[in-house]
Amino acid sequence: MSVLSIIVPVYNAENYLNMTLNSIRNQTFVDFECILINDGSLDRSGDICDELALFDNRFVVIHQKNGGVSCARNNGLKRATGNYIGFVDADDYIENDMYEKLVLAAENLKADVASCGVVHEYKLNKVKINEQENFFEKYNSPIDLFYNNCLEIDVLWNKIYRKELINDINFCEDISYTEDQLFVAEALLKAKSIAVTRDIKYHYLKYEQSLSKSRGSLKFWLGHVRAMEKVYRLIQESPAQSSTKNAAFEKYARSVFSLLRWAIQERDKKLYMDLKNRYSCFMKRFFEVTQVDIFKKMTYRTYLQSYFIASLFHYYFKKR
Repeated sequence: MSVLSIIVPVYNAENYLNMTLNSIRNQTFVDFECILINDGSLDRSGDICDELALFDNRFVVIHQKNGGVSCARNNGLKRATGNYIGFVDADDYIENDMYEKLVLAAENLKADVASCGVVHEYKLNKVKINEQENFFEKYNSPIDLFYNNCLEIDVLWNKIYRKELINDINFCEDISYTEDQLFVAEALLKAKSIAVTRDIKYHYLKYEQSLSKSRGSLKFWLGHVRAMEKVYRLIQESPAQSSTKNAAFEKYARSVFSLLRWAIQERDKKLYMDLKNRYSCFMKRFFEVTQVDIFKKMTYRTYLQSYFIASLFHYYFKKR
């Protein structure tokens, strides 16, 4: 049994996969197993995984029919044997000492979760990370850091989690976007402590083509609303600070506004009317309790006018 299990869901990632796997293989922390879940890839991703597993027995490959990233991660969790669990996306990469730093912090500070900094990169324009301080700070109310944007606490893959903490937590397989935030929220609500550093160890790569495709779908925005609603309700029922509960409400409300905007831009009047009727009281509360700059407030208010007015501002004008 290894100290650490690293779970990597893989789907059609042949262009980036070697970069990702090399960054894992070259970790200074060597006592790990890496579980690669090939989620029905149509390219050479599965072959790349198999070739590495033959070369390095720390890598284990699971081949499955395409079931989505949550299904792949859940199958990885079932297979994992480590004391700690980490996640890496198949098109990202990590600094060579990331897991060494995280495991040491979790052990030395007796923390349920350990988290590091993240850098966002576009189109493989790699960012070189300068030498940083090896400083972790322990917090005893992890969920109250969830909305701290500077620390990237709400994301999945810059962390390790004590396995016993997440044994009964699964990824929601019927939500296709921000399902990882829901998982992190559930983990942090159970955790008694988290060790955090701002030192950047995880490189999150963004590819314009994949982003534009996913964010143009109804499934994307519906999943986003469902995930934010679940996070909101979990936090409201928890002993989290009032500021954290307010932030959860605001995130949920903004996800609804995003879906409204999508309905307007896609000329889906039925969806627009359904959303407006369902969330009218909810939106009224948003304007009463949330601090929003005047331009954003005006934008949001146009969403809630008649379908004609909303379309005029957010469809016809933009088309021109």
